[in-house]
Amino acid sequence: MAYLNTPIPIIDAYVRGNFLRDQKDLFDKKFPCLIIGMSSIPGQAPLFHFVMEDGGVWWRMPIHAFCWKEDAPQQELDELVLWDSFSYHVSATEFPYLKNKVVKFISRRRKELIIESILIGIATGVCVMILGTAGVIFWNVGKAIWTTLIK
Repeated sequence: MAYLNTPIPIIDAYVRGNFLRDQKDLFDKKFPCLIIGMSSIPGQAPLFHFVMEDGGVWWRMPIHAFCWKEDAPQQELDELVLWDSFSYHVSATEFPYLKNKVVKFISRRRKELIIESILIGIATGVCVMILGTAGVIFWNVGKAIWTTLIK
């Protein structure tokens, strides 16, 4: 098991411009990137590492900085990450059976969503990354929240 950082299966995504500029501007811009790894720090949301098209590597960005469709709506961090990292030890595993499933997701605000998902990996316990049909990337969808595999 890795300590602090681990590679994850590469994810084509967009990073929101306001996260690159200290929340000062570029709120309407999204830039292509590849999410390549993650970091686990106790008491913090999982953080992700990514590479921009120009080759720049960025470290430790929260999951709500990313989306996988350019027109994806902005989400609050507490809606996408349901709990903080437990420790510095982190791992990621890809389970082929769980790819391309349809799941029922109940959000923190009790909103029920049916999501055609691409499961990317499981890390730090019962934590899952799924790419929702609206372009939003969800993280930490645990057994209490991810209620049903539909297909």
